[in-house]
Amino acid sequence: MWEEPGIEVPHSCSNFPAATDLQSGWVLSMENEENVCFDIEPEEEQAVLTIDQKLQNTLKLLKPEMDYFEKTRIAKSFIENCLINEEFSDSDADSYIKLKLAKELGFEGRDGSKAVTIILNRYKDLALAKMSTRKTKVQKPVQKIITSSMSSDIVNDIIMKWEDYVYPYDYSVKNGKVVKTADQTNYKTMEVETIDKEVSLTPFILCGKSVGEKKYYKIRYELNDSYNEFVVPMEDLLDNNTMQRVLTSHGINIPASLKFEANDYIGAFIHQLGNNLKTISVTVQNGWNEDFSVFAIGNNGITKDGIIPIVSLVDSEKHIKPFVQKGNSECWKEGVTPVLSNPKPRFLFYHGMSSALIRILGVEQDIVDVVGNTSTGKSGSIAVVSSAIGNPSVKPDGYALEVGNSDNPLMAHAAGLRDMPVIFEEATGEEKRKAVIKAAYNIANGVDKTRSQKNGKVRNDVLEIRSNVLISCEQPISEEVKTAGGKQRIKDLKNVLEDSIPNGEMIDRTKKIIFNNYGFFFPLYIQKIMFDIPRVRALYEQANERITKDFGNIPKECAATANRSRNVFAAKLVAGYLCEELFREIGISAKTEQETEDLVNEMFKECVLNNPVELDYVKAIRVILAWRAATDEFVKTDDVNYSKEKSGEETEKELKIIGTKFTAKMNSAGLSNSVLSDFHKKGISDSEYFKSVKINGKSCAAIKLNIKKMESIISEYESKDPLALFEEGEETDNKPIMRNPDPTIQMRYEKIIKYLKFMKEDMEIKSVDSISLEMALKFEVTDYLNILVKHSRVKKTPTGEFYI
Repeated sequence: MWEEPGIEVPHSCSNFPAATDLQSGWVLSMENEENVCFDIEPEEEQAVLTIDQKLQNTLKLLKPEMDYFEKTRIAKSFIENCLINEEFSDSDADSYIKLKLAKELGFEGRDGSKAVTIILNRYKDLALAKMSTRKTKVQKPVQKIITSSMSSDIVNDIIMKWEDYVYPYDYSVKNGKVVKTADQTNYKTMEVETIDKEVSLTPFILCGKSVGEKKYYKIRYELNDSYNEFVVPMEDLLDNNTMQRVLTSHGINIPASLKFEANDYIGAFIHQLGNNLKTISVTVQNGWNEDFSVFAIGNNGITKDGIIPIVSLVDSEKHIKPFVQKGNSECWKEGVTPVLSNPKPRFLFYHGMSSALIRILGVEQDIVDVVGNTSTGKSGSIAVVSSAIGNPSVKPDGYALEVGNSDNPLMAHAAGLRDMPVIFEEATGEEKRKAVIKAAYNIANGVDKTRSQKNGKVRNDVLEIRSNVLISCEQPISEEVKTAGGKQRIKDLKNVLEDSIPNGEMIDRTKKIIFNNYGFFFPLYIQKIMFDIPRVRALYEQANERITKDFGNIPKECAATANRSRNVFAAKLVAGYLCEELFREIGISAKTEQETEDLVNEMFKECVLNNPVELDYVKAIRVILAWRAATDEFVKTDDVNYSKEKSGEETEKELKIIGTKFTAKMNSAGLSNSVLSDFHKKGISDSEYFKSVKINGKSCAAIKLNIKKMESIISEYESKDPLALFEEGEETDNKPIMRNPDPTIQMRYEKIIKYLKFMKEDMEIKSVDSISLEMALKFEVTDYLNILVKHSRVKKTPTGEFYI
């Protein structure tokens, strides 16, 4: 307890109250500060007055003309000389002042309440001062738990008996409870007693803290006779209710009646011992930390010096359990070498490993869609990538994720694998394809936050997505992505291995080995990056010079998107450099730098240059020209049968389209009216907005498009496509004959059409899927079919089958 300076505890009061000199009977006049003497009878001088008698004597000082100020001074004098010396408890003294003294003095109303408050405060000050003086006389030394917060020693970092831990001042654990040793005064005896006040019914301590902007603390506690630990953000400890909820959820017994005491205990721990707690690494997400010194994988962290345990707040088993090592590295090398000796599986390995470079190099995220039937090695090649990191299975403890019918779990899975490849298996079936297309596009489209959990629910926190994606499916998903931006980020890689019995046997053998030996390559790869990040960035500059810049065979409108992909492939080449160096170090046959560059350039040509992304405005032109050719919705200038069903008017040079009809057609094609801006820039229209235009003599909001300009752009665009078809004369059905100048390519077109006609007319099969076509015709048909669909020579069903 403390003693307030300037407050003197008065001597005992016997016969008369409120006097400066009680023995002489003098009192201080409130009016003129003169000494006034009252005559005291001899028998009264010998008697011991009660507190009420003392109060009555004091009231004799009152005069009718006195105000509240003067009455308050009399009351304070009575308290200082009489009431304070009574053996009253705090509550009894409070009642006496309010119910007796205030009433006798006539304290009423607002001013009276203020006077009572002043008197009460004066009594409390005197009571504290008196108790402090009494304590000095009677208190015995109390042995307390003292901890020096100035010490640089680490405390509580190892497990020991609860009595041996270091606690804040006055706190300890006794009889399985956290208690605070405190002094309490018995107001009846005025003696000070030392007692233990309960803080928590379960012992717990703070034993670690994080570094960085957001603070976390590790708490160690006892539950069921065993020690347990968890990490909690500092803000959860500051609020009493949140703190109690978090601690009790882990099994720490803190009743609501003790939550304030527990909060004080935690605050004292942080204030007094915060600098003495062991620093711990805390991560809320896998991947790189801020300074690239730790790469989190589950409950472990990769550092330059090796793998260390870390505190992870990742709460999904799918993002923790896969990161283990099983078997041995020699067996893993034996299993993956035959597959990696093939160019496309090796490129996929580079692609997966380049995920760890996205943040370092500042490149875009990317998707590779591995396409083919079950015997072309797509799942085996992807499993090789997974096995480099951890368990390659799709089970709950496996690295890969089997696609379901919702995109939410896919987004959540990607968020949990930051800076690592995301692998989606078996994107087969209409609903699964829709889910994976939506998720993959969002991931690669620069969407860096997700609010989804793996179970499909929405979460309150958000996590960064920073990964390249590998998808295995039978049909390319890029065909179903409608925007140019989406198509640019999705690369189709078809038939990674030739469909053959030896290749099938090789894949089966590889799977058997890597599903029992995994998790060895990735930590070494991350360490190689860590040791010299400036060199990694220098390699990217080199790679940017080595990826081809020859865009001569693609339409000039596609050059910008191709160049964006070129930067992404430069990052894959850097991953290739690093992987080949590591292959050489661990005993896998490695490629030279030139061979690595040749491989990545070959894949760049196949995935990007041979499949240029058609810009949205070019696609819009195709849609409009096909609309014009295939329907009678555009009235001719001299047509007298104009009706409201028409979509516009066609003149010799222009196509006028009603605004609402134009918008509806663009929406049906997955486009928007934003293409009008490109139309205006390319000279196709005289405005980027709808204007009042006369169509068949009536004014309406519409757009005017230059027909010759549209046809010219399509002709130039297609002249760069080796599979393009060109018009040659007219057929009997008034459709132009479409041919390709390459006899081999033209022959393949004819085979496809002939086969579809045969299936329809002779076999009575209305539609055929592309895999059946490939098996029958013995060549890859997807690109041919897409061009035939574009020119309305073949039609496509919603399920992806083709017919005539």
